Amino acid sequence: MTNLLEKSLITGFGIFALILFLILIAPFFQEIEEYKESEKDELDEYSNFINKVDSAIDYFINNHETEYIEKIEYPVNINVTFTGNYAIFSFLIDGEVYSKTLNYDAQFMHKNYCNVPPKIYELTITLNSSLICINFNN
Repeated sequence: MTNLLEKSLITGFGIFALILFLILIAPFFQEIEEYKESEKDELDEYSNFINKVDSAIDYFINNHETEYIEKIEYPVNINVTFTGNYAIFSFLIDGEVYSKTLNYDAQFMHKNYCNVPPKIYELTITLNSSLICINFNN
């Protein structure tokens, strides 16, 4: 009888200790989840910007007779370089540099947008002596 009582007390104490442990570490799970969400939001912001610029360039390549103008929100910590037939996007997430390179059939006028303050700019795409010229104007 005492053997059965000992086993039930040990099991009860184990369950009690497990519940206390889970109560102590539960806030850390929430911190981890919030951290993942903030990282995901930054990546979505960069992806949206890259996709907007990419679709604007594609549209201009197909319709190069007219100037392309669109308002676009430039995110923080992203550098954009247009050189040759490449558009290179470098951005910073949690101290680590990521890069995405897009290749096009047309040639770009060499432009480098480094340390541009984040705000809404006017994206202007024009054709200048058979080179595509991309500007982010205030």
